[in-house]
Amino acid sequence: VEKMTDNFFDQYLKSYLEYEAEFGFGLSQAREEIKTLSVKKGDSVANIGINWGHFLKMILDTTEEVKVTGVDNCQTMLDLSKAVFSPSLDSLNIWLTKFSTPTKNYLRQLHQEAGKYSRQVDFIYSSAVELSTSGRVFDKIAATMGYHWLEQPKTKAFSSMNQSLREGGIVTFSTASAFFECQSGDYSFTLNPYYQSFFDEFKRISGKEDDSKIIPPVKFTLDEIVSLIRDSGFELESYHEHQIPIPEEVIDGVCIAGLKFRYSNKNSQVLTNYIESTLKEVKSKYRYGDYQQQLEICPIFRLRKVKEL
Repeated sequence: VEKMTDNFFDQYLKSYLEYEAEFGFGLSQAREEIKTLSVKKGDSVANIGINWGHFLKMILDTTEEVKVTGVDNCQTMLDLSKAVFSPSLDSLNIWLTKFSTPTKNYLRQLHQEAGKYSRQVDFIYSSAVELSTSGRVFDKIAATMGYHWLEQPKTKAFSSMNQSLREGGIVTFSTASAFFECQSGDYSFTLNPYYQSFFDEFKRISGKEDDSKIIPPVKFTLDEIVSLIRDSGFELESYHEHQIPIPEEVIDGVCIAGLKFRYSNKNSQVLTNYIESTLKEVKSKYRYGDYQQQLEICPIFRLRKVKEL
């Protein structure tokens, strides 16, 4: 089974975490997904794809007396999350040297808020596909923001989740508008000419080719997902599109953060010069606020297990 550590999160943890610490768009998406999960007192919940533990804390915040298991096959994410939930700040301090001051403050605050839950959370090193081999059984699973990361064929992951749930158990998951044919997709900020031109102009000015390991933006459809989950013993209970405004005052930061996920040598002065030239060129042609595409659109799915596999 291919591990996340072989592709994205080890290499791009710093960029990913600092982006969330500054903007919080992914946290908004995860919060909506966890709200949709409807965690109740006494539930046993698995979170697949735990980032640095903030999603686990969101689940624990929803109600008292809930047990949460963090599931990830990126050892870096597991280790950082364990440090976040450690009663002592010593474990986290080892990590803080890697990040900017705002991100350090963000992690310290998260640790302060998560520490009270240290006895209610445990961790499993596993992919979604391998989860059923753990022998653990849950009431609910939040596969936060992870649909596009699941290995092909995706039925393997959903079959494993089915086998890891009690009868009538619930799964929630989501993806991003870049990977899904959303009903309101015409309003996605990724289609805004300003945003699109930024990356085209950067490539032209710098002469750089995208060297990231980000998965290609295959567009999934609702019909495909419904068919897949039915084959995996689930029924779709609800689907909605969570909209997060991307205002004009932050779009340059969003564009620049996007570069950090695409190119190596992310902190060089040469790259900084390219970015300045790119922004100047784009601003001479487009104004972000002139276009209707200003939303991050997050498809949120809630499934119920209706058949044992």
